[in-house]
Amino acid sequence: MEEPEEATQATQEAPLHVSQNIAKQVVNNENVFMKLVMTRMLDGKTEVIPLTTDVHNGFWRFGRHKSCEVVLNGPRVSNFHFEIYQGHRNDSDESENVVFLHDHSSNGTFLNFERLAKNSRTILSNGDEIRIGLGVPKDEISFLCQVPVKHSRDSQKNMIKSENSHYEIIRTLGSGTFAVVKLAVEVNSGKCELLKCFNEKLIY
Repeated sequence: MEEPEEATQATQEAPLHVSQNIAKQVVNNENVFMKLVMTRMLDGKTEVIPLTTDVHNGFWRFGRHKSCEVVLNGPRVSNFHFEIYQGHRNDSDESENVVFLHDHSSNGTFLNFERLAKNSRTILSNGDEIRIGLGVPKDEISFLCQVPVKHSRDSQKNMIKSENSHYEIIRTLGSGTFAVVKLAVEVNSGKCELLKCFNEKLIY
């Protein structure tokens, strides 16, 4: 994808945001194929972005240009940095439906701390982490990939409840003799938490 001649200027101090028109469309939308927990590492600001199939046919562009579905600001963000969309694994209508990450950046897109080749496409999984500006904290932006839990008999396998909170488990980070540490997202706030599960009880 080529960048247009007229590009918006990078403004490091400007906040991250979802384009307002898109934000209105995704409220209470049930066609969510992935959620991204977006964090600006400089100040820890976090925002949850639900990606839906009914916005531009499920193609979500991330970048500095004002036409992107998710507008980002910063010196390391390209006009069209990357896009996320749903499609068939083998370009066949009969193959498995998966979520793709397609990089278009000049300064690099990192998946689980590995830099992707420019214009490459890769399949995203629950718990994957996308980063921009890796290694430069003031410019670094993180996107944690979260596949929404469906309301079914199996959904409780990915959920943990405490007295006042409800968490969706992303992945297990480590375990010891008496406890397991898990990365999770608090369902109501979208905030990422490290949870320690000890004797089937939650400690955090």
